[in-house]
Amino acid sequence: MEAQPIVTNDLSIAGSGSADGGRYRNARINGNGRIDGDLECRSFKSAGHSHVYGNLAALEVIVRGSGSVSGNVRSELLSVSGNGEIRGDVAAGQVKVNGSAGIGGSLTTDTAVIRGSVQIGGDCEAEKFEAYGNFEVGGLLNAGLIDIRLFGPCRAREIGGESIQVRKNGFLNSLASLFGSKLTSLEAGIIEGDVIYLEHTSASVVRGRDVKIGPGCEIGRVEYSNSLYVDNHSAVAERQQL
Repeated sequence: MEAQPIVTNDLSIAGSGSADGGRYRNARINGNGRIDGDLECRSFKSAGHSHVYGNLAALEVIVRGSGSVSGNVRSELLSVSGNGEIRGDVAAGQVKVNGSAGIGGSLTTDTAVIRGSVQIGGDCEAEKFEAYGNFEVGGLLNAGLIDIRLFGPCRAREIGGESIQVRKNGFLNSLASLFGSKLTSLEAGIIEGDVIYLEHTSASVVRGRDVKIGPGCEIGRVEYSNSLYVDNHSAVAERQQL
C-alpha cells in the first residue's frame, strides 16, 4: 500500500474570496470566504462569514462569527462562537456552542456543552450533554450525564440517560410567574434514566430508579423502581412502582 503524501500547503482566504476544496494542512478564513467541494485539513478556523459547500473533516473546527457547511462535519473539536449551520451529520469528540447552532442531521459526540441555542434535526448521542439555554432535538437525546439549565423552551422527542437533571435558572423563575412557565420549560414524550431530577418539565412518561419531580412539572405517568418524590407544585396523573 502506498504511503499517503504529507500535506504541507495551507488554504488562506482574507477579505472576500473562494477556493476549491481538497486536502490542506490548515485552512483559514478571515472575512467572507467560500470553499467549493469537500475539505479535509488539520485545522479549520473561520472569523467572519464562511461557507463550505461539501463535507468538512478536520482535527479542529473553530467558527467565530457565522459559518455554514452543506454536508457532514467530522472533527475532534467543533467550537462555534456566533452562529453555525450544518446541514448534515456531526461526529465530534467535543462540541462547544456559544451562541446558536443548527444541525440538520444527527449529532454524535463525547461531550456537548451548549451555552445558547441549538437545533438538531435527528438524534443526539453523547457521553455528557450540558445545556445552558434552549435546544430542540427532533429525535432521541441520549447521554450518560444530562445537565440542563433552562433559559428558554427546550424540546426532545425522547430523553434517555443514566443521570438526568433539569433545573430552571433562578432569575427566570420570577419571569415565569409573569409571562408563563412555557417560556422556560422542557417538553419530551418519554424521559428514562437511572437517577432523574426534573423542574418545569412536561412529559407523557417518566421512568427511572430514583425519581424526583421538582416544581412546575406536568407528568402523565411516573414509573419508578426505588424512590419517588413529587413537589406540591407539580402534577402527576399516575404513579406506578415497578
